[in-house]
Amino acid sequence: MKLSSIYSDNMILQRGKKNIISGLAEADESVSILFRGVQYTTKADVNGCWSIEMPPCDQEEDLGPFEMVISGSKGESFRLKNIMFGDVFLLGGQSNMELPLERTRDLYGEEIDAAMDQDIRMFQVEKVFDFSGEAKLLESGEWICVTPETAKDFSAVGYFFAKMYRMEKHIPVGLVHTAVGGAPVEAFMSEENIRATAEKIKTSHDLKCTCDGNKNMGCIFCYDKMLKEDKDPEYVAKVQENDRKRIEAWHEELENNDPGLKNGWLEQWEECDDTITLPGFFKGTKYEKYLGSLWLQKTVSIPESMAHKEGVLALGTLVDSDKTYLNGELAGVTEYKYPPRRYALKKGALRAGENVISVRLCMDSNIGGAVPDMPYHIKAGDEQVSLEGEWQLRKGYACERLEGETFFIWHPAALFHSMIDSIRDISFKAVLFYQGESNCGYPEYYADMLEAMVEEWRGLFGEEIPFFMIEIAYFLGEGPDYVDDPFEGVRKAQHEAVKRMKDVYLVEIYDLGQYNELHPQNKKDVAKRVFELYKNKVMEEER
Repeated sequence: MKLSSIYSDNMILQRGKKNIISGLAEADESVSILFRGVQYTTKADVNGCWSIEMPPCDQEEDLGPFEMVISGSKGESFRLKNIMFGDVFLLGGQSNMELPLERTRDLYGEEIDAAMDQDIRMFQVEKVFDFSGEAKLLESGEWICVTPETAKDFSAVGYFFAKMYRMEKHIPVGLVHTAVGGAPVEAFMSEENIRATAEKIKTSHDLKCTCDGNKNMGCIFCYDKMLKEDKDPEYVAKVQENDRKRIEAWHEELENNDPGLKNGWLEQWEECDDTITLPGFFKGTKYEKYLGSLWLQKTVSIPESMAHKEGVLALGTLVDSDKTYLNGELAGVTEYKYPPRRYALKKGALRAGENVISVRLCMDSNIGGAVPDMPYHIKAGDEQVSLEGEWQLRKGYACERLEGETFFIWHPAALFHSMIDSIRDISFKAVLFYQGESNCGYPEYYADMLEAMVEEWRGLFGEEIPFFMIEIAYFLGEGPDYVDDPFEGVRKAQHEAVKRMKDVYLVEIYDLGQYNELHPQNKKDVAKRVFELYKNKVMEEER
């Protein structure tokens, strides 16, 4: 007998709605559930599938904790502990919903470290793609309660929303997290829905756009090709293997030929090839087209009052990846361009007097540099020393441009069966959806796709389920030039889509954006806007 991993210890069930417990057993096997003193029974069908519908738990009833015992007539059984009733929210979207609480530490560090609430729980649906066309049982994942150790991995928007909700309602809150960074809306839709919606768009729109050939993002002109190719497991495996070999070869060439690694450029240099002013991009410099490794070094004086304390080495945001050293010791590693570089320093790492920061910066495809208007400093206690200004530079090893890998997880229909259809038996209070950045290439039909996705999800989770769509915030691109807002068309489509649908609400957060940051850290402000709108649209009606 098998259960989806979402049926596990610490599970939160939606109060006031039916809750379906389902799984697999042998054909015709009898299955029973003992829950809250009541025995429920059923029999598996010829395919071994079974499900039992549990009666709703009303607000006035005891919310738990409870145990649930699931038994099969062949002798297997499961005992699930610490089950609560409460309100359960489905978190959907891409990176700004996915963004973990740890990435907001600049703003909420003390709050993260003090987080403790056993009745805020999150289940992370495994981030995998599946083009088979069939929902499968979830095999990994568990319900996690909020503690200082676990909170850092919670969706920041989800956590702050749940915390506000708990303060208002005083009941357990469950979060089922399905957001995937970079995923366009089509990844969360079924093949049938994508094809039907695409045909509708082609006949009802005078499309001016053309296919841009992006191997990671489908479009109205290449859905059919991608959907057909991705159904072939051998094709997908071959592309992945070729990508792996090519990327490994690029990095191996860089590692084997970088003089900084061979000669240990971690300590203070006596000579350098050049100097450069940071923060700033390399555009307009001789390194604008440079790909490969560059070594950057700066020597700063640390006062006795900061020495030997725990601290943070903040290097803003670097493009693309880095390994950063302090006094010859590794301080931190970041493998791609988006995360803020905030490297924790243990006691003893900082010493009074001169301290040497060495950065091995690698560019694989972008114009390198340090994003401006970000924090660049060493901080210990209430004091900090700036790292802005002149840095010494040494050339490492120059490479050809690295073509990125194929992200099948972003392809049309990639996530529908693996992450959405696989939880169709779970009851939710509402859907919180923060997505759209990856559809900015074709905003002309984003509203239609968004509407089709909502309709499909409601077919799974109930026609009455409300959606709270979070607006894409102000942003002027990834640099080095900050001129146009790439999300203006998507934002307009979001406003258009919500007007077409009942019980779909737009959470306006345009003003919470940051011109040079795709992932602003102020997720508590975003969550507050979501909660206030939810309170106005749902809680008021319930009263």
